[in-house]
Amino acid sequence: MHSQSRMKSLELSANYNIMPVRYQTLSKSALAAAVAAACVSFPAWAEEDPVDLGAVTITATDISTRTERNSTYKSSAMSTTTGLALSPRETPQSVSNVTMTRIEDEGITDMSEAMRKTTGITVIQNSGTTRFLSRGFYVDQIQEDGVSSTVSGGASGNPYRDAQSLTDLAIYDHIEVVRGPTGLTQSNGEPGGTINAVRKRPTADFQASASAEVGSWDTYRTVGDISGSLNEAQTLRGYGFQDVRVLREEGVEFEGVRLYRTECEHGAGDLVTSDAYDAAGVAADACGVVFEATERARKPETFRFYLAGDTVFCEYVEEALAKFEPAVIAVNAAGAQFPKGHLLIMNEYDVLTLMRRHPDVTVIATHLDGVSHATVSSDSLRTFARENGLEKLHIPAQGETIGIAA
Repeated sequence: MHSQSRMKSLELSANYNIMPVRYQTLSKSALAAAVAAACVSFPAWAEEDPVDLGAVTITATDISTRTERNSTYKSSAMSTTTGLALSPRETPQSVSNVTMTRIEDEGITDMSEAMRKTTGITVIQNSGTTRFLSRGFYVDQIQEDGVSSTVSGGASGNPYRDAQSLTDLAIYDHIEVVRGPTGLTQSNGEPGGTINAVRKRPTADFQASASAEVGSWDTYRTVGDISGSLNEAQTLRGYGFQDVRVLREEGVEFEGVRLYRTECEHGAGDLVTSDAYDAAGVAADACGVVFEATERARKPETFRFYLAGDTVFCEYVEEALAKFEPAVIAVNAAGAQFPKGHLLIMNEYDVLTLMRRHPDVTVIATHLDGVSHATVSSDSLRTFARENGLEKLHIPAQGETIGIAA
């Protein structure tokens, strides 16, 4: 038995080893026959009527966060979670979107009402205050156009807690709500979530609308909305503006007056202040303006007024004074500091140096008594002017108008 089985095994093995050789030979013959058949039958195929395939329709979807005039309760994209315009399906978190269509259809007018109709958000009102709750945590990340306004969970500081201070939703396109932390786009992701109020965007074509509402409990509300492009090329868009021009160093004409842009030193040259700006997330950019009137009713010579802007007395100011030779210069002279000890704008000694170098220029000191980080007040500057004989320094009182003879 064992010998017969072994012989059969050997026989099968031999057959198996031989089969691939035969298969390759047959395959070449079969391939040759197939090619020959194809060559012979090709003319017959050409004589047949062509097959008319059905039309293929491709529909594109606009990925946009805008919901105005879309007539839908859902948006094609959201950006609060990742900063990217992703569809709700692609967004890796639990999200909701209160679109403009829903706001208009349901008559939603404020943030608290919108949050009451949002999945997973609980609106808590207690003694005239309003707070939003998600997943057992207060939502203290309130954004506008993606810019966060983080507030503490204490008894004060949240602008959305006071029911009377909730902004009317007429200026917003939609409200995006993310349930859960948004640490990907925020430095600190609150566990409750984030609410992002996205404002309406300017349109290329002109559009206008108006509405009025009357309701119970002495409710009256009127809304007007105008939008369109600012120029014929539709490269500038805004709300109601018809004439927009860019201020440049070479000057720009506006109603008989030519305006020139000048440089400022608003703390950017100070390394301490520059680092403080970066830490606070604010820019040090500032500029001044020279107003030049060439058409005078009484005098033929050109009259120039120099608004120095947010700057200390520096080479930029000296260059502007030498180039334009203005008759009057207005300076911000509150001596504001950021951080403490580092000037952002002129103080009394900047004004003194300027007037000693340019004794013929009339100086108007502004930006006083209304700056939280100021070191110079209008009273202290008046005392300083008397002590140093600065007769051509004008320090206007609140609401005072100063006339300068040209």
